Amino acid sequence: MLPTHALTLAPDELLRREWLLTDGTGGFAMGSAAAIPTRRYHAWHIVATDPPVGRVVMLHSAAEQVILSPGRQSERRIDLASFLFHGLSEPHPAGATLITRFEHEPGLVRWTIEIPVNGTKGAGTKPTRVTRELVLIPPPIAGEADAAPDGPRGGACRVRYSVMSDEAVRLVVRPLVALRDFHELIRETDLAERYCATRQGDLVRVELASNTAGNLAGRVNLACTAGSGGATPSAAAFVTEQQVWRNFRYPHESLRHQEDRENLYSPGAFMHDAPPGAALVLELESWPGAFEDRPRTTIEESLKTKCAHLAGLVSPLAERVPESDRGIVASLVCAADQFVVRRHAVSDTPSSTPVAQTRASIIAGYPWFSDWGRDTMISLPGLLLATGRTREARAALEAFASLCRDGLIPNCFDNATGHAEYNTVDASLWFIHALDAYVAATDDRDALRARCGRAAHEIIDAYRAGTRFSIAMQDDALIAAGSPDTQLTWMDARRDGIVFTPRFGKPVEINALWIHALRSLARRDDTRARELNALADRAAASFIEQFWNPRTDSLIDVLTPDASGTWRASNETRPNQIFAASLERSPLSMSQRAGVVKRVVSLLATPMGVRTLSPSDPGYQGRYQGSLFERDRAYHNGTAWPFLLGPLAEATLRADAFSPRSRINAIDLLTPAARSLLTNTPHACVGQLAEVFDADSTPAEPQRPGGCVAQAWSIAEILRAWLLARA
Repeated sequence: MLPTHALTLAPDELLRREWLLTDGTGGFAMGSAAAIPTRRYHAWHIVATDPPVGRVVMLHSAAEQVILSPGRQSERRIDLASFLFHGLSEPHPAGATLITRFEHEPGLVRWTIEIPVNGTKGAGTKPTRVTRELVLIPPPIAGEADAAPDGPRGGACRVRYSVMSDEAVRLVVRPLVALRDFHELIRETDLAERYCATRQGDLVRVELASNTAGNLAGRVNLACTAGSGGATPSAAAFVTEQQVWRNFRYPHESLRHQEDRENLYSPGAFMHDAPPGAALVLELESWPGAFEDRPRTTIEESLKTKCAHLAGLVSPLAERVPESDRGIVASLVCAADQFVVRRHAVSDTPSSTPVAQTRASIIAGYPWFSDWGRDTMISLPGLLLATGRTREARAALEAFASLCRDGLIPNCFDNATGHAEYNTVDASLWFIHALDAYVAATDDRDALRARCGRAAHEIIDAYRAGTRFSIAMQDDALIAAGSPDTQLTWMDARRDGIVFTPRFGKPVEINALWIHALRSLARRDDTRARELNALADRAAASFIEQFWNPRTDSLIDVLTPDASGTWRASNETRPNQIFAASLERSPLSMSQRAGVVKRVVSLLATPMGVRTLSPSDPGYQGRYQGSLFERDRAYHNGTAWPFLLGPLAEATLRADAFSPRSRINAIDLLTPAARSLLTNTPHACVGQLAEVFDADSTPAEPQRPGGCVAQAWSIAEILRAWLLARA
């Protein structure tokens, strides 16, 4: 029932696919299916040193070599790895050309490598076969015997090699270490001064020379066990031989017009020998912290736990959908699990000391995002409520409620410091939406009486009275926010001082969410029901009067104040109106919902997502490509977003009262993006769905994924809407 993926493609095709493993704390491993790093974020072990942020590249990769008939005249040395280097047009060494199969299973990636007899493919009947398996061992959960007292720390990365050969064989594995912030690159050439390597028995530590305080982010521990012929594994031999590998090239960074060059350090190499015909097994391990923090969980134990956990999530949902849906639903659920993390409790002030406890949260996207308030709240119904993870849903709500300040929940957290940033108008309203969905799913009234409910009322009162970033209710009971220099809605791209999609004033989705929030709290709190419903009535009347455009039978995107204070209506066709049509407690009538759906489907919908601007608009950007400036300009000016398919499908259902026809139409909208998880298309991450896609598509240039290769709300909203359509 759990999804597995197997690719038997040429190296250049494997290079166009990526894979992702996560450890539940914000740490991850990532790379290309060809095992060639093509991004600065491609590494075998990236640890969240302050979960889920403070992410550090520890074990980057390894250079591996098989030596057949070592020490004999017929000795042959075969490299298993490949890298891209500046000055070389082809990958070097040529290990990637020997890959015959790449597999991705829950919690594991595997490469099968075949070394032809006598160096010629097809010659002989028994080539030497090598498998490389990579697994992340999650850290223990708080309360378990091995858990750190101050919350989760990075677990371990295990890379297991299995070699079967008719010849005597020696396997040499040289780990390449970075110890850098995952956004940065190492450019120093004299890395011997940057690092120091020490040994304690069979264990090896690489540490930054500047890490005199022994910080978690500045050290990585390495170990290697090996065995052959069924013998009990023991420590592999380690040869101390410091090396600097220079001029790695990351083409994905080049495409973004970013620095793409890096140097890496190796403290030495692990090795082990096996006689002819004996299976050689070598396991390389990396972990942060002290030598004694080495996790004891085996690969098999970790995978068994992982599969049992995923099966427990998938099975109840599989029973609710037609058999033809089960592969899609299982893939969506397993993809969803990769975004759910545990985080330290944090404060928004640098001087505050984090509380020694952990709460659930949601990583917005891999590789570069942390847990964003907006993304967490939009994703929570699909990732947690739809999959039955209600305890984690409440924990995530409490985590953000505890950080509510002046009626705002955090927009995001700084990766280096973990400090909360509050520049958002919609995250707080999405919080109330998620809380309402949680109570509807669980009937947990205690959450309304506790911190979550108090935060919801703080949000309403702060928006009503006025709070940071000029967020305030106007005389017409609608919400206005921001200025020409701010970006407070989800369309928040800004680069070099330019706000590409200025939507200050009264955005349509903010006011739809505001009305929904008022109705939701009135429904849940009898003491304020009359007050909140009266306010919602005023806001709803103003909403229809000001946002409804009878010429287009749809909604205006934003109302912006001019110099005289007059509210000017945008003439752009954008998808934000779809939220007003999809929300359960919307100010729109059924026919108005249908008008919005018709306009969005006809002008903005694509197979892989909903465009952010109509192609007829002069500012439309059909391709998401080029420099960061060019990409940010296109980000919300045409680029298609898969997560918008969720509210579009829900609006389709609500506009026709969940009729059988509307259910078919909703599934049709969701199917291309959902099925892409099963097809392993080029430029995609295996088993995941990207943040964005090109807005334009032609047979010669079909829609390509872009942004984060794995995005939480892309998965969450398609899963949620799929189950809603099948309910």
